[in-house]
Amino acid sequence: MNEIEIRNVSLVYQTPSGPVHGLRDCSFDMQKSEFVCIVGPSGCGKSTLLNIIAGFLTPTSGEIRIGGKAVTGYGLDRGVVFQDFAQLFPWRTALKNVAFGLEMKGMSKAECEEIALKQLKLVKLEKFARSYPHHLSGGMQQRVAIARALAYNPAVLLMDEPFAALDAMTRDEMQRLLADVWRETAKTVI
Repeated sequence: MNEIEIRNVSLVYQTPSGPVHGLRDCSFDMQKSEFVCIVGPSGCGKSTLLNIIAGFLTPTSGEIRIGGKAVTGYGLDRGVVFQDFAQLFPWRTALKNVAFGLEMKGMSKAECEEIALKQLKLVKLEKFARSYPHHLSGGMQQRVAIARALAYNPAVLLMDEPFAALDAMTRDEMQRLLADVWRETAKTVI
């Protein structure tokens, strides 16, 4: 069975000047633990597709299945990392940012902190667990965001150009780190 099935997915935005196709008739499958990059020019629907897979947008037509189940909204089977550094809560430490989703699941404080620290170690930031986002570089903030997305153990990790705002050297370092994280976790990544 495929981990992700995307069948004839389209999204039409209604605007004052008429309908605009954000995505048109997209279909593909992904196996468990595959790492797929969607490439295309600005405005071709890459982010729209990721937002549909995440459950943030509803397609006009077509269907998406993850693990055989239809995507009808957001869910804990998908973790999302955005390109914007502002995705972290500024009043929470790196550790508390990573633990946030676990807290929302009702896990104990000790268990949340144990898992969050493990994820920070995975992205090589355990020494910065007590640091606030404004004390971290852009690359470090993105590593915290990746750790947070992985903390509640989603089957799929969705990444919308998470390294786009980084300088070339940091981006290269982050791409290597992400490859290491993927090998370690065997997540399905788009």
